[in-house]
Amino acid sequence: MNLYISCASGLQQVLKKELQILGHKATIIKPTLLSIPGDEFAIAQTNLRLRTANKVYLEIAQQKVQDFDQLFDFVYAQDRAKYIDHSSFTVKAASSNSKLFSTPTIQSVSEKAMRTNLAPLSSVQQSWGKGGSWASSEAGGFAKQQEILLNIDNDICTILLNTSGESLHKRGYKVQTGEAPINESLAAGLILLSARKFHEPFYDIFCGSGTLPIEAAMIAKNIAPWLHRSFAFQERKRYDQMLFEKASYQAQEKIMTSKQHTIIGTDSDPEMIRIAQENAKKAWVADHIHFEIKKCKDYLEGTDIHGTLVSNPPYGQRMNPNNLKELYQDIALIFEKNPKLTGGIITSYEQFHTFLHLRGEKAIWKTTPFYNGGTPCLFFRKSR
Repeated sequence: MNLYISCASGLQQVLKKELQILGHKATIIKPTLLSIPGDEFAIAQTNLRLRTANKVYLEIAQQKVQDFDQLFDFVYAQDRAKYIDHSSFTVKAASSNSKLFSTPTIQSVSEKAMRTNLAPLSSVQQSWGKGGSWASSEAGGFAKQQEILLNIDNDICTILLNTSGESLHKRGYKVQTGEAPINESLAAGLILLSARKFHEPFYDIFCGSGTLPIEAAMIAKNIAPWLHRSFAFQERKRYDQMLFEKASYQAQEKIMTSKQHTIIGTDSDPEMIRIAQENAKKAWVADHIHFEIKKCKDYLEGTDIHGTLVSNPPYGQRMNPNNLKELYQDIALIFEKNPKLTGGIITSYEQFHTFLHLRGEKAIWKTTPFYNGGTPCLFFRKSR
């Protein structure tokens, strides 16, 4: 049995290390997809404990396909009991470096093969719904929808079952958000990339709705990011729920309760501080984070700060260009004036790098590209 785990491009090495810590030998298939040998327990374990993953998929079958007849026959030949549990399903498709490259056609052909395969199920009331989803009804009720992914890479087609359901970045603790929140998996990835030392303070100087400080607290306390949600694999009749309970118990046993950590989130907007505090309460980490109303420029005054700073500042869509330039000059100066401060910021503001050396900053800065909410960005990371 093989599992495939997706992530944001740029986080593949971080996710690989997460999997290694869990005891899995991971192979990077492409920048957004890794694979591991796994079993039914690993399905629960990875869904419960991975911080930087998007979805965990179970491999159903794999075969080389070079035309649509081969694709149809391959999908049709699969035992529906492996992935369809008398419930509704949708089919998604992805293709790269293959003769079959039209994802809408791949999706359509695969859906047709599955619908034809399911036709003999006379004991179940069936309907082929709009938008390519097959629905079945038993005892007057509809089960939750299952997602099948057809991934074709170099003509190798892999049928994958989404065991996560919604993307794993949806932790469930966000009561409200701001205008441009960073998603939870990316936030966790940036913190892990920053190589934060837990005995040192952590800062987010544009905390908004609190995602980065909350993820920093959950990482520091080793709280698995599963506390507020369920998963698609739990709906499968054939899944042994005892395995889920075992994985849940192991995750709870690893929560660190004794050590104290300094985690600080600040923002100039009082309403965002209120929202951040509410979200932290929902995530059960409010007691571990100090939220405060404070402007970025305020960090240029007073004593030196040390530790790790990771932040997602405004990108400028709603700001005057001159104000934006001043803001990013202040951010660069904060790092310069505090040589023991590491970490970085994620931004789409292309001129930021020009401010990092204006005043003789000699630290080593590295950049990693990401998409944040569909916007291409760079994570500027400072090391000592």
